[in-house]
Amino acid sequence: MWLRAMQIKSVDSVTVDGTDWDAELLDRVRVDPDVGWTNIEGRDVNVTFTAGYDPVPESIVSLTLQVAARALGSPLGFVREQAGGVAVTHTQIGFNQAGGVLLLPAEESVLDEYRIGRLP
Repeated sequence: MWLRAMQIKSVDSVTVDGTDWDAELLDRVRVDPDVGWTNIEGRDVNVTFTAGYDPVPESIVSLTLQVAARALGSPLGFVREQAGGVAVTHTQIGFNQAGGVLLLPAEESVLDEYRIGRLP
C-alpha cells in the first residue's frame, strides 16, 4: 500500500478487511518514510499515521512570510486606491492583478521538492 505523504514518522493504527491490527502486527509494518510505500496489503485498508516535517523547513517558512507580506501589500485585493488628488498603487503581479496570495512561478519552484508524486 502507498501512503500519500512524505516524512512518515509513525503508523499508529491499521485496519485490514475490517480487522484491527494489534501491536504485534503493527510492529511488522515497514514503511519508506520518504515516499510512503508500505508492506500493508488487503482489499479494504484504513491506516492512521503521523507525517510531516518537524521543524518546518526554512524554505517553507520564508516562502510563507513572503506571500503573507505580499498579501498585506495589497489589502482586500485592490490594485489602486484614490481619495481626491492622492492615489496609492498596491502590489501587482500582473496588469491590474492584485498581489494577494497567488504564488509566482519562482515561489512554486521552491515547493517542488515537497510535492507528492503520482504512482508509476
